[in-house]
Parts: sequence; structure tokens; C-alpha cells
Amino acid sequence: MPQQEMAFSDYLRVIVKHKLTVLGTAIAVTLATYAWASRQQPRFDSRARIKIQRVQTFADLFDEVLVSSGDPLENYIHEVRSSRVIARAAEALASSDVPVSAARLTGAVTTRRIERTDLIDVVVQGPTAEAAREWCAAVVRAFIEDHDEVITANARTEHRDIGQSLTNALANLAALDAEFGKLVGSAEGAVGKYDQGKVLAERLMDAKLKLQALLDEGNYTEEYPPIIALRKTIKDITAHLQSISSAELKTQSMMRDYDQKKKILEDVVSYLTRRREESRIALTKKSERVIEVEHASNGVPVTTAKAYLTGVGGLLGLMLGIVLAFVAENLDTSIRTLVEIEEIFRLPILGIIPHFSPYGDDVPIRPEGLLSRMRYSQLVHSTTIFWRAVRSSFTGRRRRLRSSGSTTLIVPFSPRSPATEGYRAIRTNLQLSVDDGEVGTVLVTSPGPSEGKSTSIANLAFAFAQAGKRTLLVGANMRRPTLYRTLGLERTNGLSEILVGEIAWREAIRDNRDLALGEKADDNLATASGTENLFLITCGGRTIQPAEWLSLPLFKAAVKEWEAEFDVVLIDAPPVLPVPDSVIMSATVRHVVLVYQAGATQRDSMLRAISLIQNAGTSIAGLVFNDLRATWSASPDYFHYRGYYGKPSGK
Repeated sequence: MPQQEMAFSDYLRVIVKHKLTVLGTAIAVTLATYAWASRQQPRFDSRARIKIQRVQTFADLFDEVLVSSGDPLENYIHEVRSSRVIARAAEALASSDVPVSAARLTGAVTTRRIERTDLIDVVVQGPTAEAAREWCAAVVRAFIEDHDEVITANARTEHRDIGQSLTNALANLAALDAEFGKLVGSAEGAVGKYDQGKVLAERLMDAKLKLQALLDEGNYTEEYPPIIALRKTIKDITAHLQSISSAELKTQSMMRDYDQKKKILEDVVSYLTRRREESRIALTKKSERVIEVEHASNGVPVTTAKAYLTGVGGLLGLMLGIVLAFVAENLDTSIRTLVEIEEIFRLPILGIIPHFSPYGDDVPIRPEGLLSRMRYSQLVHSTTIFWRAVRSSFTGRRRRLRSSGSTTLIVPFSPRSPATEGYRAIRTNLQLSVDDGEVGTVLVTSPGPSEGKSTSIANLAFAFAQAGKRTLLVGANMRRPTLYRTLGLERTNGLSEILVGEIAWREAIRDNRDLALGEKADDNLATASGTENLFLITCGGRTIQPAEWLSLPLFKAAVKEWEAEFDVVLIDAPPVLPVPDSVIMSATVRHVVLVYQAGATQRDSMLRAISLIQNAGTSIAGLVFNDLRATWSASPDYFHYRGYYGKPSGK
């Protein structure tokens, strides 16, 4: 079936249909919100602002670049809420008028840094304005004290560590000098040779330079006496240098190492001396200070008003109720409108039976006037019906319109009610659906139990009888019969006895005389209009297997004889889906009428029932839309006008 777009009226219909869900959810959420808001304690916020003032030397900046621990201000934001600071503040507040535990104070403190500044806002929430202010001031004082202690302790530790490092560096330098002195004392000769080697190397270099200068002039030969002398000097010095031992070379390496280590230690001592002086200054002058720019303010109320919270809760509850209404509507597989029935089942609707009261008062589809609307509201009307039922059970009072089990007669006793008009419409449509106007045998059933088929067939039988048609009403529901109780008859000597051959069907016929002698005699059912044209066959009192006996030729023969004897034969059958009785009987009758109870019969159940009956080769005359309420009808004016024109004159 093609999906149709929902109009605004369709949305309203869904909301009105599930109004109890919507209202119940809205009321429940509103009450829950009110209860929650009532338990909320008043809250106040106090705000203080602090500034971190830092004094840094070049060495501090250099160290911060080399060893970064993140943004210090971000660290302080978390340190304000640290357990150490909170515990100090809670301890300070213990002797005040507004004591608080550390755990509660932790949840009450929030911090925020003002961007691109060294300012930090500290906000503390308390149950009163005074408590919030005192708590905020205590937290700020605790942080300042803790911060000062940490800075002082760090400065002392740093000064001590630097002094220790300086002492160690000086000791290392002295040890290096002492060790080198020992080495020099045990190798004085090596040192002298080391010094002599240095002089010889310089003389060798000088001789080579002079020789090269004379050769470059080009004016002298190798026999020139100065050249001969320089060559002899170079040869002697080279030979002398080669005579130096490997121990002398080791001494040279030792001297180089000594020089390097001594220079490093002297640099370390110089740096530590400068750092010790800076740390000494830091002991008297703090490198960081926390300044309270704004003191703790008076507490400002931040609790949302109870009325506002309740209103928001009610609005959210209403929205949730509407959502639940549409969820329930989508989960409901029953069919809700006449258009859906005709489109899905592709069967005509023979008639629409509105909901009516079992105690004699017709319930109009659309009550007129404020008093009528209040009278027929669901709460008031249900309470009235309940009270009448209780009163009648104690007083023995009998009403003309009586509910027996799940079956109610209304046509004989309320000829002007909308429900009676609905049954007459079914009678008319059945007559118009056949070519010759002869209705013949009609089997009335429904997909499942308790969907109003027995109610419909009993009232339809009276409608045909009032139209002058000789009508035979057969109770073929031999499993859970209710029709015989509705009419006040004994169930014995009925259809089950006919099927087993104990009696002929003519012997089982009941008429208005039997109604006058039955249990409903006080209701004057026998004297109701059209009762003289009504004949009945009950279900019978014999226990049999209906499916086996209904498939025998005897039942088919009886149906043919009934059609010849009566104008209309109405057969009250059990539901289609639980048992096969209706499907078996449908192969024998002319027409089948399916009863659909509004809001109860599921779509799949009805489709399955239609399929089973059509497979039996029987045509389905149409559907009866039963128990229609005002919220189910897209246009309830139809029954409103019928009820209006059906009113007695003068009323």
C-alpha cells in the first residue's frame, strides 16, 4: 500500500488518541522535576582573582627553555584545587562559622585562567552567601600560603644543592692539582726533556725556514757554506728529536689532559659560584609571588528558580509524551481508519458500529455542549457505568439493555441509537450486495476471539426481523458459545444434536414463545419489535468435534433447507484463526461477513483470515467496523447526524 503523507490533522489525531500517554508522561515528568527542584539546596558563587608575579633571571629563562615543565599558570590552575591546598583551607575553616569537609570543598571549587594574562579566577560555590565568601577566601589564602612555602622550600633546597655542588667542584679541582703534582714530581726528567723537545722543535722549524729562504733566492749553490751549515743543523736536531722516548710522548698527552680538565673544573666553579649568589638572593627576595587582585566577593545566588525548572520539566515531559505517542502509534499494527481498511483489505465496509454503553445510555459520537462533553468524558462515563453495575448487583435492579458475557443486545431496546442505525446500515448493504435481493445464508465471524462477532450477529438478526424478513439465527460456535445466554435460552437440543442425527433441525427451532419463557423474560425480549420473525437454533449441549461433523453432507443439506425455508440465515461462527470451523462452514454458505474491532484486530490477523476464507472458494461480502469510538473516526459527523435525526420528538 502506498504511504500517504500525514496531514496536520493526522498528527493531532495521534496525540488525541494517546492523550493519556501524553498527559501521563507530562504530569509524571513535571512532578518528578518539581520533586527534584524542591530538594535542591540554594547555591551561591563567590569569586576571587589572583595574579602570579614572576621575577626571572637570565639563567632561570635559560633553564626553563632547556627543561620545560609546561605552562606554569596552567599548573597553578590545577594546584588551586589540589588536595594539599583544599585540606589546608578545610582545616582553616574548621573553627569558623561555616566549616566544610575537604571532599565537599573540592567539588565546590572551580578555576579559570583569563586568556593572555597572568590572572586566575577562583570561584567557590556554597550553600549561603556568607559560606561561599568564606570558603573562597580560605581557598585563596591556603593557595598563597602553600605557594609561598613551596617557593621558599625550593629556594632553600636549591641554595643547599648549589653549595654542595660548588664544594664538590672545588674538591675535584684540588684533587686534580694534587694528582698532577705527584705525576710531575716522579717524572722531573721527563718534564725537562719535554721542555727541551719543545725548544728543539722550534729551532728545527726556524732552520727549515732559513734554508728554504736561501734556496728560493737562487743565487747560491749547495756548496755555499751557510746552506751546508743549515742542512747539518737540521740533520742534528732531527736526530736528537728522534731520540726522545715513548714515555716522553705519554707525558705530553698527560699534560694536555690535565689542562683540559682543569679548564672545565674552573668553568664549573665559576658557574656554581654565580648560581649560589643568585640563590642566596632568592632566599630574601621571592622569585614568584601570588597577589590577590580581587578579594572574595559576596555570594551571588546561582540556583535556578523552582518554577522555571518545573516549567521546563513539564515542557520536556510533554515532548517526551508526544514522542512516546508516535512510537506507540508506529508499533500498533492495528488499522485505525476506514481508508486504511479499504486500501489494505480491498473489501467493502458494510457498516460501522459505534461504541455503546451496556447499561442503556447511548454514547454520542460527538457530545454537544460543555455539560454533555463532561458527562460523556472517559473518566466520568466510566465511573458512572461502574457505579451502576455495583448498584444493580446489590439492588437486583434490571435494565432493559443488558450485557451478557461479551454480547450486548441494543437493536430490540434502543431503536433510535446510533448503534442500531449502524446495524440497519449493515442489513441494507447486505441486501444491496446481491443481485436478486435475497441475502440467503451469511456466516459472521472474525479473525480472533472477543472481537464482537456474536454481538454483531445477534443485533443484525433483530434488524432483519424488524424489516419483515423471516430470519434464522444459528449458533454454530460450539466451542465457546455465548449466543444462547444472550437470548436467555437453553443450549441443549441444538446444532450439535442435529449434526449427530439425534433430532431434526425443525425440532431444534426456537421462536418468540421460547424467548418469553426463557431467562430473559423479565427483559420483555419476546415482545420486542420484529421478534415474531426471528427463529433460533442454539449450539446444542452435546460434546462433539465440530470440525469433523461440520464437514459432513448433513450440514450442507441443512443449510440448503434453511435457505429454502427462511429469507435470511445468519450463522454465528467461531473465530477463523484458532479453529477451522469457520473455514469449513464458509464453503457451504453464500456470503461471509468479517467483524473488525477498531483498535484491537491486528492487520496480519485479518489478512490471514481473509486468505483462509477466500481459499475455501467463498466470497466475502464485506467487513463490519465494530466498536468505533470518537477518536477513531476521521469524520464522526456521520453518526452525530444519525443520532440527531434519530432523537425522539420533543427532546
